[in-house]
Amino acid sequence: MLSLVLAICSISAFAQVTDKAEGTSRAQVPDKVREAFRSNHPNATGVDWNSEAKYKVNFKDQDNQQHTIVYDENAKIIRREHEVEKGSIPRPVSAYYLKNYPNEKEYKVWAVEDDNGGTIYYSRSQDRMLYFDKDGNFTREEKKIVKDKLDNMENSSEDKNNKTDEKK
Repeated sequence: MLSLVLAICSISAFAQVTDKAEGTSRAQVPDKVREAFRSNHPNATGVDWNSEAKYKVNFKDQDNQQHTIVYDENAKIIRREHEVEKGSIPRPVSAYYLKNYPNEKEYKVWAVEDDNGGTIYYSRSQDRMLYFDKDGNFTREEKKIVKDKLDNMENSSEDKNNKTDEKK
């Protein structure tokens, strides 16, 4: 189950529709899902719905902390994520950064809770995602392909194709 949660966390393509009346961006979200969210988070700001994974909403709470919640079509919460406050980052996560990334002083850590109550942590560091277990112990890293790198690779490939076409 945690593998599924991690896979969903890694996806970054969003299908969105803007609702200017509410000042939010949203996908086609069932009313019961919207109502469940509104009743539990009446003070949420910067609300942003998308259909990346079921019904996902990103928002900030009254303390300006970033949150993500994924609902199913019946308004059941599948996954919750929140930015961990600096003073609440598990010690093993901080120790891992100090040992492996000593120059990286400003980093964010996110807690992910699945629908069974299991929790993991993740963080972005340079060109990789770092994953930690429920106690904050390092479990693995995944290299990220940065969008700019993908764009450069595509442009480079197009340039080669154009040069090949010119030679014909």
